[in-house]
Amino acid sequence: MVIVAQLVRASDCGSEGRGFETRLSPLTLESPEVIQGFFYLKKILFLKEYNMITKMKISKYRILAYSVFITILCIHIFLLRPYVKEKYFDIDIRNFKDISWKFSLLLPFVVFVIFIVYGFRKKIINIVYIFSVLLVSTLFGFFFKSITDDFLLFLNSKINLESHIKTYHVVSDDTNKIFHIYENSNEFITYPEQLDKIDSLRIVKKYPSLYKLKKGDTLKVAYKKGLFDVKFLE
Repeated sequence: MVIVAQLVRASDCGSEGRGFETRLSPLTLESPEVIQGFFYLKKILFLKEYNMITKMKISKYRILAYSVFITILCIHIFLLRPYVKEKYFDIDIRNFKDISWKFSLLLPFVVFVIFIVYGFRKKIINIVYIFSVLLVSTLFGFFFKSITDDFLLFLNSKINLESHIKTYHVVSDDTNKIFHIYENSNEFITYPEQLDKIDSLRIVKKYPSLYKLKKGDTLKVAYKKGLFDVKFLE
């Protein structure tokens, strides 16, 4: 008969059922260690970003290009566009823009030549470069067509090739609120936009307002045609 002895380890005083307990407090998002680490990491990232910004150098050519772009945009918005709106009827502007592509190609062509010359000077000419320049020039001409059109209309008004004066008759009916002018049944001006521009020019020239004229009255309107054969008010 074999007697098996079993060793029974005596437990420590008060340790039954307690398991393993750590003396460190659990980490949570509100823990001071986590918050301190977060701000430390944020400080490191901020310093790296600040150092990158301070080390960046803006090319003087880029500054010049941005300045030229902003200047052209301001001239177009505050000078060219109001001038064209004052001198030309909207219908004449639309008709010119429909055929102005042949003139507007001049600007992208100039841009293309500038980049090609720059590429030759820097010795970076290749098929990819030429294709990229052609694409950029085309997009440039497309997005800047409005500026080009207004500039061409400005030139049109400064290079006068033909002048003529038209005599219009007034048709007015206060009851039905009808007011328009016509020239021997060949040309009728009925749009308020056109009448307002004629009226504005008459007021500038110290003439009576167009809308004070009565039925059967006549008035003279001076037109000119410029370099691109587009008429404008004078």
